Amino acid sequence: MRALVTTMPKQQKTRISLTLTTPYLLALEKLVSSGLYMNRGEAILEALRIFLKTKQVGPFYLGKRAQLTEAEVRELIKDLQDHLDARA
Repeated sequence: MRALVTTMPKQQKTRISLTLTTPYLLALEKLVSSGLYMNRGEAILEALRIFLKTKQVGPFYLGKRAQLTEAEVRELIKDLQDHLDARA
């Protein structure tokens, strides 16, 4: 069975500084304290991913290339069913 979760290769990270007004900071803190995100950086990265996908900027936007073939969909469904059967 093919693995359901794939990992991305490690990429070099660059630390940046970000200045926010109080409302943005409080909203981030609320997301973290609610347990939705582990930390502010994680929440900011998710927001950036969504923004870049919305603006159709790669690598987060794959356009038509993201569409699966019928065979790939069938294989994915089979893999998911196998995974669920194994847990039962």
